[in-house]
Amino acid sequence: MVTDASPAIPDVSEFYRGPHIEITHRWFGCHVVSYTLSAIFWNTVLVILYISAIRDGDIKDWFILFSLGHIIAGVCMAYYAIAGWFNQTCIFVDSIQIAVRHKPFPWAGREIDVSEVKQLYTKRASHSKNGSDYTYGVHVITHSGKDKKLVEGLESNKHAVFIRQEIEKYLNIVDVSAAESRSVPTP
Repeated sequence: MVTDASPAIPDVSEFYRGPHIEITHRWFGCHVVSYTLSAIFWNTVLVILYISAIRDGDIKDWFILFSLGHIIAGVCMAYYAIAGWFNQTCIFVDSIQIAVRHKPFPWAGREIDVSEVKQLYTKRASHSKNGSDYTYGVHVITHSGKDKKLVEGLESNKHAVFIRQEIEKYLNIVDVSAAESRSVPTP
């Protein structure tokens, strides 16, 4: 049986599928549009430089070496921009593990055994020098005291809190602040 929990959080959905839950989050947001424009500009400049160098017959070894890093950066920027328009993060939680997958474009995921999970918490990350640009993530504190990223890059703390709360609810984890859970000694 598939039921949709229909949360009031945009771009996040939760489905109960028998013995597990699936939480999905779309990547698309304002940052994707600005990143796409940056990728288009970057790659357009590279294409213009290469076309003019080829037309003038002025391609030297140093030019290829110098531009190689820029080409790799341009390809990575384009891939991230395309993934941002279409990808979604899928978090699968069952009694054995929490698995994070990204689709349709491949991206690094992660798996954490449920038996390792002591606590979940949300974390804010700053992406600017003046601290005005933030994203949010959900982290796991293991029974051995390790901090593991579960999901990151969420535009809203509401998204992170929703994901954390739904996983805690499904796994019957009592919510304790991260500071308290770190101060509790492990046997």
